[in-house]
Amino acid sequence: MVCALLKKNFALKGFTLINFPQAPPHLYLFVHRMRNHPSVATVSFRSYIPLKEHLLFKERLRNNDTTAYWVVKKENTIWGVISLQLSGKKAKAGLYKNPFLPQRGVGKKLLKLIGDIARICGVQELELEVKRDNRKALNLYRREGFKVREDTPRVLKLFKRVKG
Repeated sequence: MVCALLKKNFALKGFTLINFPQAPPHLYLFVHRMRNHPSVATVSFRSYIPLKEHLLFKERLRNNDTTAYWVVKKENTIWGVISLQLSGKKAKAGLYKNPFLPQRGVGKKLLKLIGDIARICGVQELELEVKRDNRKALNLYRREGFKVREDTPRVLKLFKRVKG
C-alpha cells in the first residue's frame, strides 16, 4: 500500500508534521539529540545511534515508499517523532516524545496523530512493539485500546483496529 502522506510535510489537528528527509539540518540534529537522550534511549530497542548512522537512515527513507518518520511540531515547540511502516492494510507504528518537554499527555496526542494518519492512509490495524519494562508506554497503549498479540520475555507486540 502506498499513501501520499508518507512523503509529505502536512498539518493535522493543529500540528505540523515534517517528513524526516525534508527536515532542515538543525531540526534533524535536534531529533538526534532527542533520540539519544537517556529517557528515550533506555526504552528504545537500540540505546544509542551515532549521528552518521542517523543521517544515513534519513537518506534511506527518501527511497522508501512504505515507511515514514515525522517530526511533530505545534507552533515553535517540537512534541516528538512518530512513524508508520505500511504493510497491506496493517501498519507498524512508533513514537517518542521530546524528552525536554515537561508537560504530560504528549505521548497520547502523538499516538492519536498516528491513528489519524493511519485512517487517512486506509490502514485497518496498527501494530507496535514495546519493551516489557517500559511501563509508562505500555500503560498508555493499553489505555488507548491496544491489545497483546505476542508476549515475549523482553517485548510485547500490540495491536489495535483502526476505526474508520
